[in-house]
Amino acid sequence: MRIVFLLNALEPETRVPHISPVTAETITRLREMGTQVDLIVPEGGPLDIAEIRPRHDLYVLRSITPLCISYAGALEIAGARVVNTFRSTSLAGDRIAATALMAASGVPLPPSFTTGRIPLFF
Repeated sequence: MRIVFLLNALEPETRVPHISPVTAETITRLREMGTQVDLIVPEGGPLDIAEIRPRHDLYVLRSITPLCISYAGALEIAGARVVNTFRSTSLAGDRIAATALMAASGVPLPPSFTTGRIPLFF
């Protein structure tokens, strides 16, 4: 089994991944079980979009940077299995879309409003 963790950089402009203690423990346990675990920091260098294709059995999206989310989306489009999918991660960061999805699914919600201009509410 080959798994990739998509991570953000520890420092800007580097490929050194920021790894939380929980993710580090998960990686350690997976490796102890014989799983090949690779770490990718999309912001660490240029990505050839034409070359984005699944090369691993599973991808785990652990970063919410726009580039990392888009990279995961491109991998999904190419057929990769991704934990924390492009759609779910994007919805989690978009309150308007998440509220609309919950309302369409029948979740009871209080009245909800949005605007691009705060003075319109007053």
